[in-house]
Amino acid sequence: MLKDASTFLKLSAPETMRLAQDLFEAGLCVTPDTIVSLADGRLMRIDEAVRNGESDLLAVNGLRAKNAKATRFWEIDWNGLLKVVRLKNGHEIRATPDHGLLVIRDGKLGWVSAKNVKPGDYVAFAYNTGHGGRKEYSLLEMLIKLGITDVMVELDEEYFDSKIAPLIKERITTSTKYKYLRNRVVPLKKLLEWGVKDFEPHVVSLYRQRAGSKRIPNFKLDENFWYTFGLVLGDGTLRDSKVLISQTPLKQVKVILEETFPFLHVFETTNQVGFSNSILTELFRRLGARSGELHPIVFTIPEKMLNAMIAGYFDTDGTFSLLHDKRGVNFRAILTSKREDVLKKLSVYLYQIGILNYLKLDKKTGVWDLIISNRSLGAFREKIYLYLRIRRRQFEEAYQAYRGTRKPLESDLIPVGELIKELTFPKGAKTKLLREEGIDVWNWLKKPLSVPRDKLVKVLEYAADTEVKDYLLSLAEANVTWVEVVDVAEEHYTGKLYDFTTMTENFIANGVVSHNCTYHRTDSTHVSNTGIEIAKEYITQELGEEYFKPRPWGEEGTHEAIRPTRPIDTGRLMQLVRDGVIQLPKNLTRNHYRLYDMIFRRFMTSQMKAARILHEKAVINAGIGKTEIEGYVEVIEDGWTRLRSPPFRQLPRLEKGTKLKVVESKKWKAPKVSLYTQGDIIALMKERKIGRPSTYAKIVETLIRRYYVIETRGRKKLVPTEQGIKVYHYLISKYKELVSEEKTRELEEMMDRIEENKIDYQKVLRDLYEEIRKYLA
Repeated sequence: MLKDASTFLKLSAPETMRLAQDLFEAGLCVTPDTIVSLADGRLMRIDEAVRNGESDLLAVNGLRAKNAKATRFWEIDWNGLLKVVRLKNGHEIRATPDHGLLVIRDGKLGWVSAKNVKPGDYVAFAYNTGHGGRKEYSLLEMLIKLGITDVMVELDEEYFDSKIAPLIKERITTSTKYKYLRNRVVPLKKLLEWGVKDFEPHVVSLYRQRAGSKRIPNFKLDENFWYTFGLVLGDGTLRDSKVLISQTPLKQVKVILEETFPFLHVFETTNQVGFSNSILTELFRRLGARSGELHPIVFTIPEKMLNAMIAGYFDTDGTFSLLHDKRGVNFRAILTSKREDVLKKLSVYLYQIGILNYLKLDKKTGVWDLIISNRSLGAFREKIYLYLRIRRRQFEEAYQAYRGTRKPLESDLIPVGELIKELTFPKGAKTKLLREEGIDVWNWLKKPLSVPRDKLVKVLEYAADTEVKDYLLSLAEANVTWVEVVDVAEEHYTGKLYDFTTMTENFIANGVVSHNCTYHRTDSTHVSNTGIEIAKEYITQELGEEYFKPRPWGEEGTHEAIRPTRPIDTGRLMQLVRDGVIQLPKNLTRNHYRLYDMIFRRFMTSQMKAARILHEKAVINAGIGKTEIEGYVEVIEDGWTRLRSPPFRQLPRLEKGTKLKVVESKKWKAPKVSLYTQGDIIALMKERKIGRPSTYAKIVETLIRRYYVIETRGRKKLVPTEQGIKVYHYLISKYKELVSEEKTRELEEMMDRIEENKIDYQKVLRDLYEEIRKYLA
């Protein structure tokens, strides 16, 4: 694309990239209620994340979990159809038709637009990525984070007298300053206004200025605190300054509260246990214990504390039981709530720590169930069960009864059963696999369905090295699981939509791996079946079925060729935009349409039948020298030429000895070496395997920006400057080995191998460091 845009449209590489980005933005966005995963563990609505400029996101790179930097944030107006992709685990994505999802279809992996996703596809869902939360808070830190600053802070005598008393005397003019000085207290709001930073170690107590307010210490919010928050989240009431819990047995709950808050009086009524403290009540309220959104800060705490909170939630609103069906005993671990937002966030979190689950809505009652998959009972027992207190015995009895009748299934499923047929095994390997691991591969071959991840890893240890094995191993080691699409619907939506541009080309939206708002920087020529269907629709309707000749053009990869996502040519696109049928986030210019037209025609002609042309090549003797010209005389049989002219000049039919009239002559001094355009440079880099699709334009842009080359106005040729020539000769004379093409290719190959976990990046860095040191010595 970059070369052709330079050659035919005379557009620079950076300008082409900008225009392509604008075209790609035409609709890769999701609804504001979409939950995105941030690198620090927070789960936040995307509209809030975009408005806050949250730049550190959780993403995947090479199917492995990776933190991603958001470089741009998108908010667009939308009035049109959205696709609603519903998954078997109860989650869904509401997105524009062109929004990309990472999908496995028939065992093959690729990005698929929401409008082309269909039931039976499997969508990548973030799994076993780990939890990014690391922050352990004190009560004071949490109050400040949540903006609860109408609190009085009592400080120790020495610190108060030396640091705070002078500030009070200087800055408070009312009579209340004498009260503060007498009691060694100061409003938290004032401490923050004055920029006092080092006061927390000197805090004696915290309280609010109201009748009956009891002073409490500044304590650490540990697992016990977060477990209690889970109890309140499930079955609590916040009434004025009181926190009340209705869960039975009340005496056990009372003991838990007394252990967590030994400085408070815990009371028990006929059907409730609770305590009175306005600070803690307001804290629970702001965290979203009983209403509103569950505050994102909850997910910044360490995994053990978050797991304790979930255990508290299960101890109030959860149940563990056995069901008997045709297959025998079935274990049920269910968390029930009417708070959809809370369960959806917890569901995404549980996936990220390796606990499979699914959501289910009772449409009659509006009650949601979060159900732990039996394939993750071991992980649940390891991570959540540890913190159960009220229902601990209930879980253990049901779990042991279940394990006594059923084999443990501790693995998710990967939908690649068909590809097992393509694996090759050394002689006797399948028998050895059955004897040593108890895995019957012959049975897999008879019923090629989804296969358990843990067993697939074992099978691949016995299989011979092939590309299929490498592909399956990448899926087995991936930080995603695969969730089946059960339904794809359409709905009309008017309002704001949101997206990111990230360094990894994706982010996690409602748990799903979603393509971000940047077009595919790829040099792939492969066309997917979806792309072929788009070409078929346009060619057969506009030109005739006889012109359609489908071709995939190369092997399938993660990305396919850059192509239009709809069968709409440039003229039709301009009309639809003008009529308001297609609404775009920004106005398109003439160059936008020129670039779109080039991409559209090139793609459509790639799916059309061949054309026959009369080709002509001639040598012209001009008296002072000879020159060779070539082109075409006429199209003998049309094909793709219906949409695009042949890439040659049209010539008259020439005969040997024909006299040609000279209409103009020019004389100029030609350089010894032909000058390159930006497109030529990019083609050369691609040919010599220097750089990547994502860096081609940036390299050319840097050469121009640093004044190493200048671009001529007319023919857009790049001419080296004196500065560029000097820099080149300096680098070649001093660091020839480091700046050679061979070294560049070698480094890029090593980067690929590091990404695939085939070599240790630390060893590569050490070797490079030693190599560079030789030049600096």
